[in-house]
Amino acid sequence: MKRAANILYLIGGIYSIISVAALLIAGAVLLVFSSSALTATLVKGIEEGTIHSDFTGSPEEIAAMIQIMFLSVGITLLVVSAIYVVAGIIALKGRNNDKKNYFVTNIVFGAITESPFILIASVFALIKGDTKE
Repeated sequence: MKRAANILYLIGGIYSIISVAALLIAGAVLLVFSSSALTATLVKGIEEGTIHSDFTGSPEEIAAMIQIMFLSVGITLLVVSAIYVVAGIIALKGRNNDKKNYFVTNIVFGAITESPFILIASVFALIKGDTKE
């Protein structure tokens, strides 16, 4: 069961690294879209009808609301990527540790990041039973 937990921790760490890369790319793209350099393009798209929105107001107001939405989602994705970094580091450190606090921390971060690999590995490690306090 320890070998299965180690393999799952490794897979969970790799999953976290891939998730961090995807979240950083998506967050960076959204932050670029929220810049004021693209306001004219966004207004033009709204006026031509190629960009549809449920917001009401002038095209400039709609563009401002869309940019605020892009900015807030971009910052959120960057914060979530930081949580994935911590989860990946803890999962990879947990591979060679027999301390119960690592397993509990991995369960918490596995639940936050919704990583089934980290959760299952932590449960396996806790079931193993011969852990240090």
